[in-house]
Amino acid sequence: MPALPIARPSTRHLLAPIALTVLLTLAACGVGGTSDDPTATSAPVASPTLVPGQVSVGSLLDRIDAAWPAVTSMVATSWTGAYADPLQALAAPPTDQMITVEKVVKPAARSITSSIGGVAVDEQLAVNGVAYFRGQTVTTGIAPFVDASTWVRVEAGMVAEDSPVGQQLAYLISPLAAPYGSVSAELRAHGATKTGQVSVGGRTCDVYSFADNTSDDAGIAYTLSLDSAGLPCSLTQSAGGYANVTTWTFNDLGLTITPPADAIPMSGAGAATPAP
Repeated sequence: MPALPIARPSTRHLLAPIALTVLLTLAACGVGGTSDDPTATSAPVASPTLVPGQVSVGSLLDRIDAAWPAVTSMVATSWTGAYADPLQALAAPPTDQMITVEKVVKPAARSITSSIGGVAVDEQLAVNGVAYFRGQTVTTGIAPFVDASTWVRVEAGMVAEDSPVGQQLAYLISPLAAPYGSVSAELRAHGATKTGQVSVGGRTCDVYSFADNTSDDAGIAYTLSLDSAGLPCSLTQSAGGYANVTTWTFNDLGLTITPPADAIPMSGAGAATPAP
């Protein structure tokens, strides 16, 4: 059974692709910078049959899809850490690991900030089709000689569409879509068990748990919580004592995303990835 795909920001080791929806797989990082992949493997078997009291994963995703048109803004916070209990992971993000916060305001504004210990190490945002970058993305992929505090403006045509920066640009300027892009019929048929409730961002959310034991992603446990409207509150993906965690909040009327006034154009920043 394939893992849940989710469209998310540039820190791909957390939960997502560069500008694309790809498989959501656990890539947990241990303390002190060591990395372990706790994903177990097994031969594929037939999709499980629902038992009394279960609902299908597909029915939960249908609830998200039905609620999504009411979303006007979103904040998604993601991190990875060591947790024995998936609900314990929701208590607070770790202070010594990378935390990524993605904000989206309809119709055309998005920002992604990655930080460690409250200090931003990479910032990306887009407003009305124009993207701005500061930090690691600039120093490692756009303009190595520009300092990490300088905003660089990037627009379509400045970079190759299939380059890492071009793909991230495409994601930043894309419309806000429901977090689960495409899920196989096999995964939709999988059973999920309601295990309680949890409070996330002031919302009381029903918690559903299910485990993947039918594919190369066997051994990964999922805990997905939804509010009364059907919008996602959290997703925890656990294995081997580690977890990838995402929490969501929606429809903050005061949320704004403003482009930096002092950004320099990519063409004037000594760009490292010019368009062909």
